Amino acid sequence: MSYRLVLTIAFSAMILSACGTSRRTSPPRDTGATPVDGGADTMVSSDGSTPDAELDSGSPADTSPPPDSGPAPECRVPSDCDDGIACTDDSCRSPSNTCNNTPNDALCSPGMTCQAGIGCTGTACDESPCRLLTPQCGCPTGEGCYLTSATGRSCLPAGTLVEGAACASDGACEPGHICAGFGVAACLRACRTDAECPGTTNLCLLNASDGVTKACTGTCDPIAQTGCPPGGSCGIAREDTGARRGLAFCSGLGGPGVQGSGCSDEDDCAAGYTCGGVCAKICRVGLSDCPTGTTCDATAEDIVVGSTTYNFCG
Repeated sequence: MSYRLVLTIAFSAMILSACGTSRRTSPPRDTGATPVDGGADTMVSSDGSTPDAELDSGSPADTSPPPDSGPAPECRVPSDCDDGIACTDDSCRSPSNTCNNTPNDALCSPGMTCQAGIGCTGTACDESPCRLLTPQCGCPTGEGCYLTSATGRSCLPAGTLVEGAACASDGACEPGHICAGFGVAACLRACRTDAECPGTTNLCLLNASDGVTKACTGTCDPIAQTGCPPGGSCGIAREDTGARRGLAFCSGLGGPGVQGSGCSDEDDCAAGYTCGGVCAKICRVGLSDCPTGTTCDATAEDIVVGSTTYNFCG
């Protein structure tokens, strides 16, 4: 009996030991994350950093379209505005971001102009860089071709002085004219042949600085003293060689000398007179242009200008 009791007590003690509160348990497994104090759902890694992904809040994703920002701009850079016309300057206006295509004649051949939407139009100039004689070519609108050196021509802003007006430089005259003359400078038509000088008394005789171009002599009246700029007078002369054609030309006013006054050159005589040792008035043969007591001297060589024959009172 006593032996069986001992075994029963020992077995009961083993059962109680297994069911008691002090039983040994395994340590928790390391998950690599620790809950943040305060009850937040964010997890912190063992190294203290926050994982990239946040916990789903449970709110549905926003799938509505972005607000309407208006039409797209026409351009952002000049290359967006290429109109396919080689002679336009293409640019993108700021801040409106709209295109601007400006015609530029300088991008065309001399004598041609640039038209928006079309390109270069007209006929290329047959002279380089520009043509000096009328009709001119090779210069953009608002400019004219002028002599700028002994042999050079350039396009410059167009002058406004008309033919016969007093001038100080070629550039002051209308395109197609040069500033030249005898003693008094006037705007004279540029030429290379007489045919380019209007009027039957207008000859292509006055040499320009380039040695090729000349100027028309003009069509002043030596009797009425008209056709010359202020400060000038109209005289007559003859070519020294060749056909020895007569011409009328503008020169300086000269001095006070009148009929019979002593002189050494033309500058000593008044307008309408010439110097031949003494001042003599210009006259038309067969007409009464001379002072009393003198006649239009038929013994001197006549000077024919157009259809009029001139000589001098004596």
